[in-house]
Amino acid sequence: MITKNKKFSFFFFLYLTMLIGLFYEENTSGGAAYDFGILSRAVISFSVDFRETFKNFDQFKISHYPYYYIFLSFIYKLSNSLFFVKLVVVHISLFLPFIFYKILQVRFGLKNPYIIYIVGILFLSPYFRTNAIWGLNDNIALIFFSLSILFYLKSINQKKEKNILLYVLLNLIFLVAATYTRQYYATFALFFFYKFSTRFDYKIVLWYFFTGIFLGLPIIYSILFSPNLNYAANFLTENFFNNIILLFTIFAIYLAPIYLRFENIKEVFVFYRKNLILFFACFLSFIILVSFFDYRDLIGGGIIFKIFYKLNLSYLFFLTAFLCILFVFHFCITSYKINFLILFCLFGMFPVEFIFQKYLDPLSFLLIFGLFESTVVKKFMYNLKDNLKYLYLYCLILYMGSFFYYYNIKIF
Repeated sequence: MITKNKKFSFFFFLYLTMLIGLFYEENTSGGAAYDFGILSRAVISFSVDFRETFKNFDQFKISHYPYYYIFLSFIYKLSNSLFFVKLVVVHISLFLPFIFYKILQVRFGLKNPYIIYIVGILFLSPYFRTNAIWGLNDNIALIFFSLSILFYLKSINQKKEKNILLYVLLNLIFLVAATYTRQYYATFALFFFYKFSTRFDYKIVLWYFFTGIFLGLPIIYSILFSPNLNYAANFLTENFFNNIILLFTIFAIYLAPIYLRFENIKEVFVFYRKNLILFFACFLSFIILVSFFDYRDLIGGGIIFKIFYKLNLSYLFFLTAFLCILFVFHFCITSYKINFLILFCLFGMFPVEFIFQKYLDPLSFLLIFGLFESTVVKKFMYNLKDNLKYLYLYCLILYMGSFFYYYNIKIF
């Protein structure tokens, strides 16, 4: 029996680890402290001279819209303390686990008392932790995006038309808010619009479309007439094939704990043995991607890329990448139209020159448990009590690995 006291103690302990990380300036994502240096200059500048800072925002070389930094500048004015700003962001970030729990409740019901413990894996995410501790905008964007997922799920489970319209518009509002915070979330408008247009009355779809145009006018205006707000264009890639391979390997990192049981891995191999055409289609896709791959810089790339390329084992990287593609396709095959559309939106978020692990952490878990429709997830949830220990062990290994890597701690 899981009592309320046990739940409270569990999450209070996780909360304390966040405060400890804040006071000791934990930086298990590598670049958070550097990013905070840039962020803090923009925040202080906005607090001193808003108009001039907004006019020359591109000089800070920040690849996102300035609205989050304007928000932080108001917090900074309250105390003239950057530590206070970070403290506030840590506590705002705690809304993400709460919303994640609500998403799990809507998708999988209230009967399973162990659902709440899935949420705890966010506190083992080095990127969730350092984004909160260093006041970055990643968690805030994730909060808005997770709210858009929550209201999407509520809308498709609702029968009253008035409530459906309300939830659809709330989905849109929070998706736009996520986009204003980190613009790449805009790609998921394609997924939500497709789902709403195939499920609901045309009136609701028209409301969604025209309200989206209205809310997006400032973005359209900034693209056309405010180049100082579009510094992100400087980071666009010339070879998206690099990103596709790297994103497959990064996403597979978060699929791995769902497949940890031997019977799941065996199921994948049995599946491809019975579907050789799909196997060769994956192999052909892989060959095409590899033929264009030229990610020579050791900036980012994700865990798998860094491990094998630092050891000059590129052939093992490509072999692992192919296995990752096989697992991702198997995961998506159940409802392939929906799942591949989600995957398309996810990979389309990052048409940038350098790909980092943090782009998909903890976003991948939100999508795996919140949007993807897969029998693998259903099996995982059915045996959740037994699977939780493997999930936590896996996430703990990822967190500790990041800790050792960025703090240059040698185990042997």
